[in-house]
Parts: sequence; structure tokens; C-alpha cells
Amino acid sequence: MNNRKYDLIGAGVFALALVLLLMFMPKAAVSSETNQLNDWFEKQYVEFITYQKEQWQQSKEQLALNKEQIVNLPETITVSVTQSFTDVSSYFNSLLSKTNDK
Repeated sequence: MNNRKYDLIGAGVFALALVLLLMFMPKAAVSSETNQLNDWFEKQYVEFITYQKEQWQQSKEQLALNKEQIVNLPETITVSVTQSFTDVSSYFNSLLSKTNDK
């Protein structure tokens, strides 16, 4: 119980010291640091918003490309299968012509 009492007193003394420090600190130093901090936050905010806009645009473009590929998928499969059968047919025809030539 005594330790907790001293912890609370220590925390109160720390808070009081912090308040006094802030009250008597030169306003110019606080103002300068505050401006630097605000500038940094503003820069980060602008960079974040710019990044999000670019990523949003890229995702919209990718989504449109995905939709186009999905819509064209049956045609792509048909062309691929037809080409495969044509290639296999040509291969067997070439084998047959070689055996007929002998």
C-alpha cells in the first residue's frame, strides 16, 4: 500500500514538473518545434493522399484488365485448344508422310 502511495506521489510530482516546464518554456522554442512538427505531419498527409490516389487509379486499371481477360477467357481457351489440335494434327501428318515416303 505504501509503495502505491509513493508511486502516485511520484506521478503527481512528474505531472506538476511537466506543467511548470511547459508554462515557463520560451514560446518561440515551442512555436518553432510545433511548426516543424505540423509541417512534417502535413507533408506526410499529402504524400499519403497522393499515394492513395495513385494506388486507387492503378487498382481501377487492373480491375478493368482483369474483367477484360475474364470476358475473353472462353475465346482464349478455344483458340488455344484449336491451336493445340492443329499442332498435334500437323505432327501426326508429318509422321504419316514420312512413313509413306519410305
